[in-house]
Amino acid sequence: MDAEFGNFRPGVGAGKAAAERARAMHAWMKHRGVEMRALHLDGPIRRMMACDRENKDGLDLEQAAEETADFLVECRKMFPETRVGLITNFPNWHYTPDHPGMLGTWSNRSGVHYRDALEAVYLAAKKKGARFDFVEVDCLWNYYRFTANRADPTRRVDNAAKFKALQRWCEQRVVEFWLVVNYDTNPQKVAGKPELVRSKVRRLVVMGGEFPNSRRPETNIATHIAPARVVADQWPSEIVWHGFEVGNVLITGARLKQTPKNNPVRRAYELRSHRGRPSIDGGQPSYDQAAALFAVRGATPEHWQVVSGGRVSVDEKGMTSWHASLSGQHAYVKLAGEPERLAREIEGLMIAPPKSAGMSPRSDARIFGHKKGPCEGR
Repeated sequence: MDAEFGNFRPGVGAGKAAAERARAMHAWMKHRGVEMRALHLDGPIRRMMACDRENKDGLDLEQAAEETADFLVECRKMFPETRVGLITNFPNWHYTPDHPGMLGTWSNRSGVHYRDALEAVYLAAKKKGARFDFVEVDCLWNYYRFTANRADPTRRVDNAAKFKALQRWCEQRVVEFWLVVNYDTNPQKVAGKPELVRSKVRRLVVMGGEFPNSRRPETNIATHIAPARVVADQWPSEIVWHGFEVGNVLITGARLKQTPKNNPVRRAYELRSHRGRPSIDGGQPSYDQAAALFAVRGATPEHWQVVSGGRVSVDEKGMTSWHASLSGQHAYVKLAGEPERLAREIEGLMIAPPKSAGMSPRSDARIFGHKKGPCEGR
């Protein structure tokens, strides 16, 4: 499995400190039987130069490059079998003076162009006998066609030229060039492949809408009305809909207080607010957990009543409606028993420790972060 890592901070010794955090993540994965194939570094230069904080307390480019090189050296020592590479953020960097980014925020704040930063890291690592394995561009499927420049409308962005320039840079230094393209989300193109869907998907469980008829647009549908309408109209196999009304009465999360303080799920519920209080203080609705439980375990009769024989429609405002039909392949669910009983089962799964748990508290603390919590720094 590949992993993304962006826990870099300004300061002397930042590279070795970040490598120790990466080591902890690597150990956490390995302890659970997952081998880390590659480590994708998200923004080491801009984070150590503090570009996201307008360069306050940030390192200069030479220092940031040295710290990044130290990070690479330490990673090679600790997990030499794992490949390490850099993720390129084209929108927020100007690649060169001739190749602006769509925003160019990091370059504007630091005065540094991305190619110069890349070269600085490459040379600093080379001096220490280390190198990164790849440079990655992670982008939308048609990103190379984008030309808009939001920072300076008078200058055209040429992403295709930047891709080629970066590829040449990699070839000249024997560094792999990775292009990660996110799939085309145009629902019409997906809908045009029903046989592929039938061969891959037995049942689609959707957390969205409200049934039998919605009183207001539900958030998941309202924010993706066009794709939701295509799926409702053209999905070629079974759909089971879990409406807002199901998860809304399944309140879970309070028992997370029984789990270790470094549990990332507990921490998420401590940070998330529900009705003006932390979600861990009394819980919050379990929309997604309920749908996931149904998808994995199916329609267990003690929990679910399935209304089938119909289809769901989504109108132009995102309102969902149920229509009875003998030929319909859709269904929606109702709770069969008391909500509290199902909520207890869901919450029991939420607080269950990993089956392979057995690491010492000290090790877990290093894995999940530091004193201020497991999610800080991302």
